[in-house]
Amino acid sequence: MRLTLRTLLAYLDDILEPTQAKEIGEKIHESPFATSLVNKIQDVVRRRRISAPELTGPGSSPDPNVVAEYLDNTLPGDAVADLERVCLESDPHLAEVAACHQVLTLVLGEPVEITSELREHMYSHGAVAPSQELVNENGQSSHVPKVAGVGAGDVVRRTNPQPAEASLDDRLPFELVHRSMWRKTALYLTGTIVLGLWVYLTFTDKTLTEYFLPQDDPVVAQLDERQLPAGNVENNEPGDIPTSDGTEGEEAEPVSEAAMAVVEPSDESDEPLEPAFSTPVEPESPPAQDSEPIATNEELPGAALPEAHNEPAQPGETVNATTDPAVTPDPEAFTPPANPVPPESVLPDPFTVQYVSNSGILLRHVMTEDQWTMLPRRSLLFAGEEIACPEPFDARLTVGDKEMVMEVVLLGGSRVQLIGASEESRFGLVVDQGRLILSSRVEETESGPVSLKLKIRNDEWRLDLLTGDTTIGVEVIPISPVGVGDMTGATKYGGGIQLQSGSARLIALPSGQALDLLPERGLLTFTSEPSDTLAEPEAAADVPEWLVSGGALSAIAQRLASRYENEFLVDQPISQSIRPVVKDRRPQNSELAAKTMAVTGRLEGLVDALSVSHEETRIAAIEGIRHWLPLNEENGARLNIELQERFRADDAETINRLLWGYSTADAKDKFTSKELVEWMEHDQIAVRELAAYYIHKLTNRSFGYRAGLNPKNREPNVRRWKDHIDRTGALISE
Repeated sequence: MRLTLRTLLAYLDDILEPTQAKEIGEKIHESPFATSLVNKIQDVVRRRRISAPELTGPGSSPDPNVVAEYLDNTLPGDAVADLERVCLESDPHLAEVAACHQVLTLVLGEPVEITSELREHMYSHGAVAPSQELVNENGQSSHVPKVAGVGAGDVVRRTNPQPAEASLDDRLPFELVHRSMWRKTALYLTGTIVLGLWVYLTFTDKTLTEYFLPQDDPVVAQLDERQLPAGNVENNEPGDIPTSDGTEGEEAEPVSEAAMAVVEPSDESDEPLEPAFSTPVEPESPPAQDSEPIATNEELPGAALPEAHNEPAQPGETVNATTDPAVTPDPEAFTPPANPVPPESVLPDPFTVQYVSNSGILLRHVMTEDQWTMLPRRSLLFAGEEIACPEPFDARLTVGDKEMVMEVVLLGGSRVQLIGASEESRFGLVVDQGRLILSSRVEETESGPVSLKLKIRNDEWRLDLLTGDTTIGVEVIPISPVGVGDMTGATKYGGGIQLQSGSARLIALPSGQALDLLPERGLLTFTSEPSDTLAEPEAAADVPEWLVSGGALSAIAQRLASRYENEFLVDQPISQSIRPVVKDRRPQNSELAAKTMAVTGRLEGLVDALSVSHEETRIAAIEGIRHWLPLNEENGARLNIELQERFRADDAETINRLLWGYSTADAKDKFTSKELVEWMEHDQIAVRELAAYYIHKLTNRSFGYRAGLNPKNREPNVRRWKDHIDRTGALISE
């Protein structure tokens, strides 16, 4: 299959057969021009402010119909070369052809499904012409409706042709027909009346029953009697209370005190006092009643119990404490526990954490979507959120309430998670990797010195910044595996804590072992050896440059950072905005994109970077995958699946073995040494780069070998390594 612009577009849009895609992919890797053209196509399609080709006048060539024929693969062969030459010389034309090819691929790959209901709805809104009379073979005329916009092969179901004499309003859709104004006016007037009635009833405290029934109605009177306050019941004469049938003048049976549950006030004083209750007296059974008694509040679900202002009872008096005379409280029913449970300790409020950098990039992990997005500046951060600062940027966070008590600077390549308030401190960090600078801004807080909880893998400490000028640096270096299945990096790490100014105290949790970091002994190195106690701090030869400068960039690095910052989009995750930059033709952008994929653990982008043409990008991808592998036992299976989808089966197996790494013992083995040297001649650049990476790492020698060189230039260097093994027996002699 020939390597042309059209086949390149088909390869990038993934519409070729597997065998053809494999063939084109190998040709792209072997041809520097094809590789640069692929990078150029991806660059112009993603470019934001690229212009569009002119339709007329200078620069309008080629005609859009010619481009359409080219994309449809119907353009004559002599015109194909001319069109491709124009695309190679003009970025706008190349961008338009590539973008159109991509859009057509998406449309044709996933065509829009139009349901029959939607089609009929469209037909019903189309313009319907008057029916035409056709004469059949028998000489009889028949009406055939004509629907605009329907092809000969289309079938119209449930379409009722309108008679020729139908008016325009009859043929228009319902929502387009002109209606008279009186209907709208009546609707608005009705709504206004209902709204006004509701407002009136709401603000006059009247119900609908009171509004529509006369005041002398017995039903209204009975409702009024049922809603009287408890203190006024005793003033009503028995003869004034209506019976259940609504008649007046007949004396009703008196209501018992137990049924009414009346609490009588002892005096007329308005001074609020605490009510005192005594044990209720067993009431006498009420006499038999001929008529139905008045319903209490419990029998009226919609009636509200009137609120009574209780006063303390006079000596010798008893007050009913419940409406149910059969239930009496038992003073011995509740027995306090012998050993009361102490109340749980209340944690302090966490400090407020805010991202305050005026430049640079800070990424936040969206757990629900498993995506990393760009964090807007001046954003607040909360406990449990995971953030990452990609190279070459830095991110500054302020910690405090009304005033800042601490500043945290994340340097490029750092990834941390925020911890909320705990018994040890009001703020904390889980450091996965990278470099942090912690600086106190006050002498102490209300609870003591400025402190934070620090967690790295399975180790936890409380770090106290004892003075207002304390500045301390924390560095965490992940450990890569040295063999298949090596999970040492899940619990061990490198790096250390170094004091720059002031003084600090590190307290191990939960053992409580404390170490003081002072100017003369301010370096604590993390050891990979297991130990229950912290190593003693030691004197540092010098303070590292990154801690002294605070992450400041040089002028060249600032220009590079500014250019790379434009690749991030606020409304897109990095899997969409930064992953394509891995294949950028500019080495610096490509390398930084691979490092961004590494710090965020995006395996797909790292596997993409294994096969790009830039050596720096390939090295960054190798180290990123090797740091990511031992963090989870499932990562090995994920890596194997991803490699099987991108490479041939045998190549995927070889790359998988190489990514797990080699130890010094492997470098002393003759068979393993020869295998690594043979892989330096592999046709897959990812295999060659990995083999050269380990040989250089184990021996600290390269013999001038570069994986990106052509076979003729690689051969002398490979021969030198073979001679070295024949002479010493392995990469490293015993």
